[in-house]
Order: sequence, then structure tokens, then C-alpha cells
Amino acid sequence: MSDSDNDRSAGGDAIAGALASIDEGLQAFHQRSARREAVIDRLHEENQVLRAGLARTVLQPVLTDLAKLYDGLAQQAERLAGEPGRDADQQLWAGFADDVAMALARYGVDVVTAEPGEPYERGRHVVVGFVDNPDPAAGGTVARTLTAGLVDQETGAIRRPMRVRLFREPAAVLSTGTAG
Repeated sequence: MSDSDNDRSAGGDAIAGALASIDEGLQAFHQRSARREAVIDRLHEENQVLRAGLARTVLQPVLTDLAKLYDGLAQQAERLAGEPGRDADQQLWAGFADDVAMALARYGVDVVTAEPGEPYERGRHVVVGFVDNPDPAAGGTVARTLTAGLVDQETGAIRRPMRVRLFREPAAVLSTGTAG
């Protein structure tokens, strides 16, 4: 080999060494970048969870007030339903109650009610009274919903149970333990 070939070989080794050093530096940079991105993603996720919890905490009084407003509007609509000539008024009040229910839904809460004859469920219903009923089969079922319940759309958890009146079993059933 000539001196020029040795110089080229030495120059090539120097370039190869420099390229290897650059490659190692880039790999280390990419590893640091990947770790940094993972930390940023985790912190973003934690931030979103904290914001959601904060929003629920801050909005709870608003949801409570909206639920009370819904109850009042729905009760007024129900009261007017039995009065002759008040259909337009009843529909207006019911429409306002529906608007409030839609507002609650936008905040992640569904309004739920119980139908007469629906079985009593602990946790879902709170009994605030009883209504006499001669039908023994209806005993212990919902007679009337006084206030609607609230259910979390995301989790399905009951945020506020319905307040209901239940049909009472007839006195003969209560005293003897059997119907008829």
C-alpha cells in the first residue's frame, strides 16, 4: 500500500469513528426524547383526571340546584295535568322541565323517574311515605315518584336517589302474613 492509501484508510477510520459517535449521540437523544414524551403523556393524563374531578366538585352545587329546579317544574306540570283547560300551561311547564333535564344531561347526569308498580330498589329509591292499596300484589311497589333521581352517565352510579311513595300492603296481609 502506498502512503496515500494509508492516509485514505486512516481518514476513513476517522470518518467512521465520527459517524459512530454521531449515531450514538442520536440514539441517546432519541431515548431521552421518548422518555420525555412518556412523562409528558402521563402528566397530561393526570391533569385531565384532576380537571374532571375539579369540574365535578365545582359543578355539584349547580347540579343540585338544577335538580331542584327540575323537580319544581315537573311537579307544577303534574299538578296542572289534572286541571281542565290548563293543557297549554301544563305543556309549558313540562317543556321547561325537559329543558332542565337536557341541561343536566350536558353536565353528565341523567334524570330518572320510577313508574307506578315498579319494584322498590334500595339505593335507587328513598321511601318518604306510603299509599294504601287494596291490591296485595302491588304492596311494596312504587306508587308515586316525588322527586326524580340522578344517574351519572359515565359510571352509572346513582348521584341522587328518587324519593318515592310505596303502595302499602293491605292490613289483612300485614296481620296474617298471607293475602286472602
